[in-house]
Amino acid sequence: MKKYAVITFLFNDYDLLRNPLVVDENADYYCLTDSKTLKSDIWNCLYLENMDTNSLDGIQKTYMIKYSFYKYIPDNYDFFVTIDASLEIKDNLSPLIQMMTDENYDIGLSMHHYRCVWNEEYRVWISRGVSNEEIEKFRFYSNKMGFDPNSKTGLIECTMKIYKNNGLNKLFIEEVYNTLNIMNDFKDKNDQCYFTCVLSRYINQFNPLFFTRQFYSDSKYFNMYHHKTNNRIVNTIPIEKTPNVLFGKKVNIKIF
Repeated sequence: MKKYAVITFLFNDYDLLRNPLVVDENADYYCLTDSKTLKSDIWNCLYLENMDTNSLDGIQKTYMIKYSFYKYIPDNYDFFVTIDASLEIKDNLSPLIQMMTDENYDIGLSMHHYRCVWNEEYRVWISRGVSNEEIEKFRFYSNKMGFDPNSKTGLIECTMKIYKNNGLNKLFIEEVYNTLNIMNDFKDKNDQCYFTCVLSRYINQFNPLFFTRQFYSDSKYFNMYHHKTNNRIVNTIPIEKTPNVLFGKKVNIKIF
């Protein structure tokens, strides 16, 4: 039995399928896709017919499947590693998975590399053309969850995550899925905010490993690229500038 599964998502041909530079014999690699023709010698490309026939765009479909991947992937792995298609694996991930095992981490998450206050996030949404309706919908939801938009709540980036295969993580991921479905029907592109809100209900039950964008854009394990190009994204934010506060508490960030 393989130790872990790496899962990526590629819908509406919005990105490239990037083969790992190093293939780990302890891992299986899955790409969930709406393309019947996508092929790879490394990735197991799983065609999801229901994604081929709906009207969501590629990123929206990714959000929908990113938080329901366990319905499509065999359950016989100790860990699941979900990565956006913009990431390229460049080294064996087994040492990372072994560290997660040895130190009994339940989940691996990336702190946002420079935003930690909701009102800062709202300004970014406005610059991206997010409607006032969507912003107010999230304001209402986050206020109901007890978050102060001016406090240093913290924010999780969702480019790459590691989940231990256990019941708690499945409940958590399912709640993220249900929240996105109820609040915006996957039509908006702010999953990291809803993800962070739902995480607040589970964080005290997890033993979490925290890292930064440096981990997947400037470390031994990953390269990061602009969508559908081979132009690398290099981390320009000093690691020490990454906010290290989540839900009002200081967190320890692992440097790789």
